[in-house]
Amino acid sequence: MASPIVYLIPSLLDEENIESIPSGVLKAIKDCEVLFAENERTARRYLKKLEKDIIIDRYEWFTISDDLSVSSAFRKKLKEGKKIGIISEAGCPGVADP
Repeated sequence: MASPIVYLIPSLLDEENIESIPSGVLKAIKDCEVLFAENERTARRYLKKLEKDIIIDRYEWFTISDDLSVSSAFRKKLKEGKKIGIISEAGCPGVADP
């Protein structure tokens, strides 16, 4: 089984400042199999803004909430060795997330 990877994927503080996102972020997103996002709809829109040809339906999506089932799903995906991305609404999850 592969070792799991968790990417903390930064998003925009200013929707018009897309060039502030480092190019390595798109590579990390493309590497992911599973995405956890505060709001799936805005995360999908963000990914399309980064690269309009990205196939967002290839990811397994989970909405981040206080629900214990989300943390259970996260642990399950880690045990499966998945490549996971975490996207917040603004900033970087767990680092600079207003």
